[in-house]
Amino acid sequence: MSNCTGIARFIPAATSAGVGTDRYSPWMADPLTDPRAADLLGAEPEQAGALAGVFRIAAGESGRTSTGLAAAQHDATWTGRAADAFRRAIGRLPGQLGRLGDGFTVVADALYGYEDVLEPIQSEFERVIAQLGEAEARLEPLRAAARADGAAADCETQIASLQRRAFALLDDFANARNACRAAIAVAQQRAPSAPMAGSGVTVIDFDEAIEWPAAGWPPRELAP
Repeated sequence: MSNCTGIARFIPAATSAGVGTDRYSPWMADPLTDPRAADLLGAEPEQAGALAGVFRIAAGESGRTSTGLAAAQHDATWTGRAADAFRRAIGRLPGQLGRLGDGFTVVADALYGYEDVLEPIQSEFERVIAQLGEAEARLEPLRAAARADGAAADCETQIASLQRRAFALLDDFANARNACRAAIAVAQQRAPSAPMAGSGVTVIDFDEAIEWPAAGWPPRELAP
């Protein structure tokens, strides 16, 4: 959402309390004051890919284990007390592992997709912020010179355009991050709630993935 109403809550009171006629644009808010800017600039796209790889590996483990257990469970040639005890012990575990693997795959896809869009958004935002700083540095000397060729007005127009673009990029970033987290939350809801400890597969906490990106991701124990 790239309009004044959408960014109003990010404009400090001192700058949102009215803009005089000598001010060139209502877009005087510094995009870097938006709390999303720190998240975007501090994000490391490659971490999303690394974490996606962890979930992809876990999905493969879950799938293979599920297939193997299901095959043994339904092996008509295996009979006797040991076979019966095995079948009672694993119960619905093969199906649960299959669903868990499906959830891990959804998470991996969401994180890979997030990585793909995060990098270009971040790169363009950095470029726009650099251009904005350069334009703002030129503005005051142009105003002081009171040039009659409209150079100051042109610079003001450029600044306003860059500010709008910066806030639009922050919206794109927030939308991509929210979409990734929403996909992870859906996968978590569909995954089996029974503990998978002792199943022989890597079990990863969905809640930790939902909180990404955050400082310290991925945790050392999840690093591929």
